[in-house]
Amino acid sequence: MIGMKESFSGYEDSAETSRFSNFEVSETLRENIEKIKDCFLDARYPLSPEGEKLKQEILNNQYTEEQLCHLLPTVENPRSFLFRGINIDKEAEDTIFGPELSVIQTTKGCSHQCKHCAIDAKCKIEIMPFPAVVKLAEIKQRQDRILREKINTYFEDLEKVSSHTLIDIYHMKFGTDESDKFTQEDKKETGKKIKEWYKNYSFNHVFLSLATADRMFHLYDHFVKKGDSSFDKAVKDLRDIPIIFDYEIVPRIYNYFDSDPFDYKDINFLHEDGRPANYGDVYVALTANIRKVSILTAGWRETNSTNNQVADEVFSGLYENRKDRNSIVLTVNKYEPRYDKNPEAYLVDAMNVLRSVMKYGVELRLMDELDDPVWTEKIIKPLKEFVDTNKKDEANKISFEEHNHISRYSGRNPREGGPDPKKDWDVMIHTPGYMIYPDGQIAYQKKDKKTWYSTAKPGDRPEEIKGAKLWRAKSNLKSEGDAR
Repeated sequence: MIGMKESFSGYEDSAETSRFSNFEVSETLRENIEKIKDCFLDARYPLSPEGEKLKQEILNNQYTEEQLCHLLPTVENPRSFLFRGINIDKEAEDTIFGPELSVIQTTKGCSHQCKHCAIDAKCKIEIMPFPAVVKLAEIKQRQDRILREKINTYFEDLEKVSSHTLIDIYHMKFGTDESDKFTQEDKKETGKKIKEWYKNYSFNHVFLSLATADRMFHLYDHFVKKGDSSFDKAVKDLRDIPIIFDYEIVPRIYNYFDSDPFDYKDINFLHEDGRPANYGDVYVALTANIRKVSILTAGWRETNSTNNQVADEVFSGLYENRKDRNSIVLTVNKYEPRYDKNPEAYLVDAMNVLRSVMKYGVELRLMDELDDPVWTEKIIKPLKEFVDTNKKDEANKISFEEHNHISRYSGRNPREGGPDPKKDWDVMIHTPGYMIYPDGQIAYQKKDKKTWYSTAKPGDRPEEIKGAKLWRAKSNLKSEGDAR
């Protein structure tokens, strides 16, 4: 049973609790303070008692514009204490925000409206209020610290039970140049010890076991002494495995399900320069610490300056000075109305997105099913050439993957007569676990397998947990047009 609080007292993790922020006010903030004030007075996320007090004082005209610059929340200074805490008790927090947290869905509905959509996403887009994003990020950071401690203990125990260091176990598993110093009997005995230990290990949310998977040692940055050239070389040969940061032996968190995360725009929470909070702000808030955020998008129009800025500024800031870089997935398909309307413009849009993100790591994923010479000539061929050309530059990290079929398991383009297990794959089963919807409702999609690539059963969909809602807010449907 999920333990929801009766009140919304929640946790207040924000470092800042003073009403008055002492910083130098920019001219840009002064110019936009009236708009920022109006947004606060019309907040879509519930205010805390402190926030309600400030709201009433503003309505009573108790502050000058200069004072409001120090009092009101912006993306740059969200002043989390002005908003109510999340409605959840400690036990439920540990459950929902632990390793089984799969999706923090910041938008619901999709602007693309592809004809083959596997879940028939609605056209109207619902967004998670940005203060809710901040609150969830605070909880996630706290839970990430707990997870880090558990994983540290996990690897310490692993070394004890195997009587070997992690670097020695690595050489045994991967057959590096150093593996010959261990006898076959030693390797066999070590594997047996680890297998028996793992069966009974209490931290059973570690998805990658030495007994079953050869993918654990992408954690070398934190658990293995640096400077071992043979080890570094072996790891570089395994970069196709999506386990590349910190202690990432638990799945990434997703911001999408029946949605495209780049549709996010909270027009009721602004930057100091008056811009609405965008997906870049969401991504920065949620991707810190251990559990990273996976990015998949169907792209955006070349003229969308907001998302171009997200790609150019936000990603570059996050990945600068990192040894490994994240992977952004861009999907293109001929079932999107933008392609039907103007194939040439659709190609330009796709190339613009690739150009914006390829230095941060991007996979171009072509979704196709039929032998369509027009689609191949107008889109696939030039995109392949674009990828091949830009791969030659070592500064770029760009790859290409082609799916020769689409998901016809459900949605707008189901197979006549029902799904065919031999031909159809269900694309909606790859993020099992707990999901948080944009309105704070919690849902759960049951796992079918417990492996490193954990999935749900084909056909299964998330089920809302009755009474499990993290906040109550005003309507948060977007009141502006297409974010693209």
